[in-house]
Amino acid sequence: MTLANPLLLLLLIPFAFLYYFWREKKFLGYSSLSCVKEPVGFKGTVIRLNKPVFFGAVFFAIVAIAHPQTRYYQEETALQGREIALSVDTSFSMTGTAIETIKKIVGDFIKKRSNDLVSITIFGTDAALIVVPTMETQLLEKSLERVQ
Repeated sequence: MTLANPLLLLLLIPFAFLYYFWREKKFLGYSSLSCVKEPVGFKGTVIRLNKPVFFGAVFFAIVAIAHPQTRYYQEETALQGREIALSVDTSFSMTGTAIETIKKIVGDFIKKRSNDLVSITIFGTDAALIVVPTMETQLLEKSLERVQ
């Protein structure tokens, strides 16, 4: 991970000094709070968390302004493949077992064609393009399962 503006992290230095000097002082000097109970429940929690939440929010805001980035690399590979269009007949003349057999055969064919672009079309009463040419075998297999 890299930062687009790493110099903005220098803002954390004065922020650390502010935190050091802005801590609660335990000494009041003229009265004692030893007899007063601390607030309990939600109100007591909110009072205790006031400063840590503020400092946490400022810290994360400074880091966000520094703009953390991850780098992605694209590689061009020279693959020699073919574009294959598979057409599946789904008309009424195809029985249920024939369609299941075709699905199995086409599924095995797709698994063997890792470097090829494969598309699936179906035709019966209507024709439809199920999957555009792609190399994603999982998408092809899931789309083939939906064919009826």
